Amino acid sequence: MPSRIYPGCFTCPCIGIPALVTQIITGAWLALGLLPAASWFDTSSPIARAVMLKLGLLACTALLAVDARLRIIPRLTPERPGASRSTSFR
Repeated sequence: MPSRIYPGCFTCPCIGIPALVTQIITGAWLALGLLPAASWFDTSSPIARAVMLKLGLLACTALLAVDARLRIIPRLTPERPGASRSTSFR
């Protein structure tokens, strides 16, 4: 099963990157629809706290995607799809 997943990491980034960009844009758009940008970080408003949570989770998603793209995916090998080249569990 993992051997079917591995080629998709390199052959079809055309789905993942636009999906991430769409998620970030629509998340910011939703936040703008709820509150003006100047009020996003006002901790006294429950809506502002929800917007801060949403923006924080969007930032975490973006950071995880960058980490996967730059650090994890390049280390995958077809022989051991779940392991990196520099790690050995012998």
